[in-house]
Amino acid sequence: ILTLTLTPTLTLTLTLTTIMATEPPPGWATPTPSAAASPTPGRSNDGALRQVTTQQLVLFLKFWLLGTSIAMTAAGVLQLITNSNAAAGVIAIYIFIFGALMCCYESHVSNVAAFIAASCGFMYNPVSRILFMILAGILCVGIGSIPAIIGGAGLFAGAAATAYLWTFNGEFRELEASQLENDLKAYIQHYDRQRAAQATRAACAAALALTRTLTLALAL
Repeated sequence: ILTLTLTPTLTLTLTLTTIMATEPPPGWATPTPSAAASPTPGRSNDGALRQVTTQQLVLFLKFWLLGTSIAMTAAGVLQLITNSNAAAGVIAIYIFIFGALMCCYESHVSNVAAFIAASCGFMYNPVSRILFMILAGILCVGIGSIPAIIGGAGLFAGAAATAYLWTFNGEFRELEASQLENDLKAYIQHYDRQRAAQATRAACAAALALTRTLTLALAL
């Protein structure tokens, strides 16, 4: 604002207004579109990388426990063949059953998954599954054969890995929940197929009985 005094009673005021809005800001003050739109380096693929890493860990743990279950079943069979002690034979039978159960759970074939979901639901609870692996590992180590010791060490390592992933990895818990949901769907489909087969058999039996009754009635 510029003020000029012409007389004691007359004041001339000139207002100079600079329109700053029409002037573009400096280049350093405005972020470029690429810089504004691009995420921080190292964070864009962090979630995807972590998800892939979790899936790789789960796949590795699955194959690890499958190999461990095969070693357990082999240890049980060898113990039954080579040992005539009744107590050792009972332990060998338990180890064989536990190894077969672990193999069925980790394979997740549709029909096998339906059986596991219906009869062995404790395998879907991480705490009970970890306790199961520890118990089976103690039985394997108690036998003392090389396949049994390998199976026991594999079970202890698998139990520790499962406990760690369940405690500190949220993606692992989500994958476990998704696996339970898929196995329950397989069980429901298996149950529906069984009910449909039973209904079909019942209808065929009723039709056969009716046919026999009509045949006897016409013969008389």
